[in-house]
Amino acid sequence: MNIKVNKLAYHRNGISGEPFYLIAFTDLELNAEMLAVVFGIPCCVAVFDPRMAADGIIEFGQNSWRGDYYETALRSAIKSHEEAE
Repeated sequence: MNIKVNKLAYHRNGISGEPFYLIAFTDLELNAEMLAVVFGIPCCVAVFDPRMAADGIIEFGQNSWRGDYYETALRSAIKSHEEAE
């Protein structure tokens, strides 16, 4: 998986919600800007095109991307980010 992380932020998600990372990244193979929500639980990754979402396109099959396809690269980016802190 060939991605470039543009921005990465940790979110506590309130006082009782499941925390997550929000990652803005570029899929270098597709030359596409993407946004991922990565929860601490394995296999819990959501990926979408933020520009499409801003235009109101949120339907499955239109703004749907396989989180499992990106998961390894995204979790690697999170690990690097945590180690750098």
